[in-house]
Amino acid sequence: SSGEATRAYLEEVNQTLKKSFAGISEPEIAVLSRAFNSSNFGELQKFANYAKAYKAAVASLKTVKVPAAYAAKHVELMNILNNTALAVSYLERAEKDPAVGLAGLAIYSKEAERMKIFNQTP
Repeated sequence: SSGEATRAYLEEVNQTLKKSFAGISEPEIAVLSRAFNSSNFGELQKFANYAKAYKAAVASLKTVKVPAAYAAKHVELMNILNNTALAVSYLERAEKDPAVGLAGLAIYSKEAERMKIFNQTP
């Protein structure tokens, strides 16, 4: 039934995201704040793992069988995750190239807002 297919799909997406982000324990903004507040820019290297997690999530989501009713939302989720991967890879370079870091922050902020809206709409 379509209800069972929907449940299976949502569970697979949930498991995919959990698996992809298993090694990530704190929000990006916490890492960024700590790096700038303590001037310990080595913290920014953590963003390499965040970028890998976002990219892994997108790669896995590409293999998920998506019910037609969820196709647009699925693509939107992959786009948000892909753009956030780019944003955190830019944030990782903030100390060496502040302009790239600022671009990363702008992209990250936009995608965080998109994700908030995404999570609020059925």
